[in-house]
Amino acid sequence: MRVVADIAPEEKRGPARTATARGAYLSVADLIRYGMLYISKELSIPMKELRIRAVRSSGPGGQHVNTAATKAVLRFNLAHSRQLTQLQKMILRGKLRRRIGKDGYLTLTCQTHRSFEQNREEILHRFADLLAEALTPVMQRIRSGVPGGERRRRVEAKKRRAAIKKKRGPVSREDW
Repeated sequence: MRVVADIAPEEKRGPARTATARGAYLSVADLIRYGMLYISKELSIPMKELRIRAVRSSGPGGQHVNTAATKAVLRFNLAHSRQLTQLQKMILRGKLRRRIGKDGYLTLTCQTHRSFEQNREEILHRFADLLAEALTPVMQRIRSGVPGGERRRRVEAKKRRAAIKKKRGPVSREDW
C-alpha cells in the first residue's frame, strides 16, 4: 500500500511506502485523480496510457477460478509515454530491464486476491511504487575519515603485537 508522502526532508530517503512513515494510506481513489495515476509530486501518468486486463487466474480456488477472470495484468508502453522525459525513460529501461519485454511494454500481474477489483487496486499500487522507487535518485555515499577511537585502538594493537615480537629475540644475561 502507498503512504502519503508527509515526511520531513531529513527523513525522506526514498518513496514513502511503509506504515512507519508519518501519513495515511492512499486509497485507489486518492491514487487516481482526474484520470491520472499519482506516482510522486512531480510525476503522474494518465490512466489512458495503462492497459489493465482481466485474465483467468491460476492456482487453487475451486470452481470460482475456472469461471471468473480475477487476475489483473497491467501493461505500460514505456517508449510512447508522454509524461516521462527521455532521461526518466532511460533510467526506467535500465533499472526495470528484466520486467520490460521485447515489445517495450512493462508488464505486471497480480492474482493474490479473489476479486479482480482488489487485484486491480493492488497492481496500481505496485506499479506506482515500482516507478517511484526506480526514479528515486540513489544517494551518493559521503566518504568520511577514520574515527579517532578506531585509530587509537589500531595503534595500541600494533604496540601490543610489537612487544610480543620483541620478546621472541635472543635472551641476554641481563634478562635472567
